[in-house]
Amino acid sequence: MIQGVLEGGFLRVALKDVNQYGPHAMIMLLFVFATVTAIALLLVPTLSLEIWSIVAALVFIFGSWTQRDRFFGVFRRSF
Repeated sequence: MIQGVLEGGFLRVALKDVNQYGPHAMIMLLFVFATVTAIALLLVPTLSLEIWSIVAALVFIFGSWTQRDRFFGVFRRSF
């Protein structure tokens, strides 16, 4: 199962379901996000507002960077 997920690329299998291991990869991705969320919630009382604003900016920049083709693709379409 792990070989099948890695063979197609973890994110491609989880998000685009390129082979029969898509549901398994989605469960693995769920565990990753749940772990990151739990760590973030545990760190909330210990970190200052400045650090959280830096983290939020990094998440925003990363999200913008990963979706740039979808955003700019709207302007490239010919009608």
